[in-house]
Amino acid sequence: MKSPSSTTVGDSRGVAPDCGTIHYAALAALPGECRFAEDLARRMWYEADERRLAFRGFMSKATFDRLEGLSKDPAYQRALEELFRESVFELPPESAGRSRLVWIALVVAVGAVVLGLGALLARLW
Repeated sequence: MKSPSSTTVGDSRGVAPDCGTIHYAALAALPGECRFAEDLARRMWYEADERRLAFRGFMSKATFDRLEGLSKDPAYQRALEELFRESVFELPPESAGRSRLVWIALVVAVGAVVLGLGALLARLW
């Protein structure tokens, strides 16, 4: 049975509730060689009772590469890839505002181009 892929934040790990969504991937057992570095342990953990791997927030490619190197176990690799696919689309908190402005500017620019083309076509006909 597949675990839910994400949930709202807030658990007993002592992390502030605004640090991003927690993403999950089913994993029957964490490979014995997997030891999460201290700087990642607050964002990546294994929930044995739920048999799932968890990751909080945005996962960069560099973070993925570090985690990928911990084990060659195929089930771990699949779970990590699933977490990466789900969490890579979550914007890091510091860039969320900038991204919104970029999208707004893009929509305005496309709208202006469409209106300009419409006016040009109206004159030609």
